[in-house]
Amino acid sequence: MGLPRGLSGGFAITYAMLSGNSKVAVRCFKYEVPSRERAYKLIAAKLREIDSPYFVGFDYQAQGLKYNGDHLPCLKMEWVEGETLSVYLRRRGNDAATFHDLREKFAALAEHLEATASPMVIFRPTTSS
Repeated sequence: MGLPRGLSGGFAITYAMLSGNSKVAVRCFKYEVPSRERAYKLIAAKLREIDSPYFVGFDYQAQGLKYNGDHLPCLKMEWVEGETLSVYLRRRGNDAATFHDLREKFAALAEHLEATASPMVIFRPTTSS
């Protein structure tokens, strides 16, 4: 059977898992950050407040996974099918229409955030507290 395959990012590894009948993403953090729980609770509250179609809901679980007797924090969120931005761009090459379309979509996202989320500060936890 083997180990699950994860997608590694800057500070977490994301795994696809089943929760009941639903596919979810579980993000496991690579290192400890003391301010992480507070940061993710603030982010989750703000995202619930703006109810945006651009973001999926998530649940920060301070004791989400048990590994070697220790409880480790994780994020559990809706699974979204699709390509990463880098794969999407690589498949399309240097197509001007693709870049124009992406520019329009990012502009719409920026306008949406300005209209619904201002003032909003979302920060990513760092290694310092």
